[in-house]
Amino acid sequence: MTRVKNLIVTDEHFIERNLLEAPPNPGPDAHQKQDITLKLKIDPAMTYRVYDEFGDDISEKQPDGSFIITVTWPEDDWVYGTILSYGEYIEVLEPGHVREIIKEKTLKMVKKYL
Repeated sequence: MTRVKNLIVTDEHFIERNLLEAPPNPGPDAHQKQDITLKLKIDPAMTYRVYDEFGDDISEKQPDGSFIITVTWPEDDWVYGTILSYGEYIEVLEPGHVREIIKEKTLKMVKKYL
């Protein structure tokens, strides 16, 4: 809200949408990345984010309090950034190539601090 300048109130209305739901991928003609299904393990310390960002239909609470999340999103830098935003509290279980991408990005970050 701090970026809103010169607000004008009108009679126009919009349909509410889930901003964390991936937009439909229009296919290869739109030059978009392919959809991937991610399986993520999220630490109990991030319970508030799991409840805020994921629905009950894609999250499964584990006996240790962690969550297994299964979500399908178009693969791009937004996905990697979202995963990295969980810091040490997330693990990519599947797919393997995304796990490797996150590992490489994390190693690059660590090198900046050594």
